[in-house]
Amino acid sequence: MGNERNGFSLIELLIVVAIILIIASISIPDLLRSKMSANEVSAVSSLRALNTACVTYYASYSDILRRSAFWVEKAHLRLRPRHLPS
Repeated sequence: MGNERNGFSLIELLIVVAIILIIASISIPDLLRSKMSANEVSAVSSLRALNTACVTYYASYSDILRRSAFWVEKAHLRLRPRHLPS
């Protein structure tokens, strides 16, 4: 009865910690790589949505945009200072 153990020895604890560290060192780079890949997919998705919004807006308001660009250009020419050569 005096030979019973109630816990882990120091060697057993160090071996378990070493195994956990080895597994973590193998898996952390893969986790970081997958996180970067997820960020890239998210960015591409956002750009695709922005492109769709711009194309849809232009398709709906292209005549207004062309007319406003004409008036902005005309106003810019009118607002040019007189003393500068054109």
